[in-house]
Amino acid sequence: MGLLEKCTRNIDCYVNADFEASTCNEGICKCSPGFYQREYRTCRREGKAVGDECTIDIDCTFDNATCNEFVCAVRSEDPDKTIELLPDVTILTEEILDIRTRVGSNCTTNEKCREIGNAICDPTGTCRCDRAYFASNTDTKCIPELGEPCHNDNVSHIEKSICREERWSCVSGTVASKDNRECLDVTREYMGNCHLDEQCYIFGPDAICSNGTCICNENSHYVESELFCWGNRGLDETCKQDRDCYVQDFKGNLTCNSTCGCPDGMRVNQNSTICIGPTELGGFCEMKSDCATPNSVCEGEECKCAENYYESDKRCLAGINAKCTSNIYCAPENAVCISQKCFCKPNYVNVSVSSCMPVTLFGQPCLFDVQCSAVTTGAICTTIEKKKDTEDLMEFTDPEIKVCACKKGDHYRFEKCFKKRLLDETCTNVGECYESCDQTRVVCRNEKCSCIWGYKKSNDSVCVEHPQASKFFFTGGATNVVSIGLFSIISFIFSSKLF
Repeated sequence: MGLLEKCTRNIDCYVNADFEASTCNEGICKCSPGFYQREYRTCRREGKAVGDECTIDIDCTFDNATCNEFVCAVRSEDPDKTIELLPDVTILTEEILDIRTRVGSNCTTNEKCREIGNAICDPTGTCRCDRAYFASNTDTKCIPELGEPCHNDNVSHIEKSICREERWSCVSGTVASKDNRECLDVTREYMGNCHLDEQCYIFGPDAICSNGTCICNENSHYVESELFCWGNRGLDETCKQDRDCYVQDFKGNLTCNSTCGCPDGMRVNQNSTICIGPTELGGFCEMKSDCATPNSVCEGEECKCAENYYESDKRCLAGINAKCTSNIYCAPENAVCISQKCFCKPNYVNVSVSSCMPVTLFGQPCLFDVQCSAVTTGAICTTIEKKKDTEDLMEFTDPEIKVCACKKGDHYRFEKCFKKRLLDETCTNVGECYESCDQTRVVCRNEKCSCIWGYKKSNDSVCVEHPQASKFFFTGGATNVVSIGLFSIISFIFSSKLF
């Protein structure tokens, strides 16, 4: 019977490879006097004073105690001066009796086998040992197994065994084998070396020897403070204390409130892998209600600031386009509340949800493209150099100077940046057409960049006066001047698309 189970006599009670650890007390298996309970299933011998037996440090329950060479001692600041008291245990060796009858010898009656001791003649006509006895190495004796009754003057036949409390037991630092016929050295460190499961018994009934190492089985988890493989209790299972609650690969700690579950105010997620609840920015979530920070949402299983809000000092502040009731609600500098929404004030533009920057005129210093495009359509913020005798701006490599300019391949006209179209290239408006000397000499006619009347193409980007231009107009003084001017205006209007 295990600990706290019903019993009728002491021999009914057995816990974790120690025959002396439990007794039948008022019909219930309990820890024997001088033993203390570990977890809910085992008892260990308690060392209350210097010189008492022990196996691990926590067996010694007095102040500043340590277990040294399986004896309780006072812990010394100098490890080389630990006080030691070795147990006065005499291990007797087996006497070999020179007799003829042996276990396995032929027989006809029990009397023939009686000289072996604790043996009978079985139905097959051979001598065999009684129940709870086994043959010695020489087959000349039947030796009582560990756990069987004894007297202090009995001879010990099992190495490292001792008659204590009128029962055969193993000395400190050893443990009975599963067949109760051998005392095995115990492993005193978790993940220490072992050959058999029994050698790991110090860590409780769920400790096993796997690949030569003492570890906990799948039904338990290691509690370092107790040097014990503590039995697992899963979600919604009954428990007595927090350390009972354990689920493999569960993120975070479960708590015990009669049953195992999440701490107050939290809940188990859909996959039963973590406790979630009101969490800060960056925490795990499954729905918006899991996020505790005002104006935060659950996105990609992480609490983040909602759209148009930004994080600052673990808060979500109202940024550009966020709802507002007054200017003070809008967090970015130079932002105002207009029609219950945050905007940048006049002559400022938002470069991000959290920042408003002043707009910048063409050719003036800048930091962001949007500062330029807010005033000059198509302009960007870039490093530039001025080309001699033109309005064109071209990129260069000085990283310290950034101004509003047209990007490479564009040109500035009518206070905008247009895609540069050379003579005879297709166009959609006159602003695209480029003439390197005088922009007034070029028009977009029939969806093609052309020179105005009275001028002809010299190269891809230059219009020069036509040598017979005078024949296209009326001659004579002021009339000629007026006619040329009127014709030019009419030609420009009717043959060009301005925008």
